[in-house]
Amino acid sequence: SFPEGKTAEAPDNRLPIKNTLLESSLPEIKHVFSHFKLTITPYLFTAEPIHLVAENNRHIWVKIDQALTLGLPAPVKQLIQFLSSTERML
Repeated sequence: SFPEGKTAEAPDNRLPIKNTLLESSLPEIKHVFSHFKLTITPYLFTAEPIHLVAENNRHIWVKIDQALTLGLPAPVKQLIQFLSSTERML
C-alpha cells in the first residue's frame, strides 16, 4: 500500500525519504465498499532517498511490472495503472 497522510503538506514522516517536493495532485480515486465510500486524493512528490530501507521491515520495494501481479487493493492497483500509463518514473 502507499503511504497515507491527512494533507498534501508532506508525505508520511515514517518513510525513508527526505527533501520532498510536491509536484502535483492526481485525479481522485473513488472506491466503494459494501458499507463505506472511500475517496483518495493522490499527490505526486519527488524525494531524495535515504539509504536505510534495508533496515526497515515495514516497506518492500518492487518493480512496477511486478506490482500489478501482487494481491494489492483495487484502489492501489488503479493508481499504479494510472502512473504507468502516464509513463511516470516511480
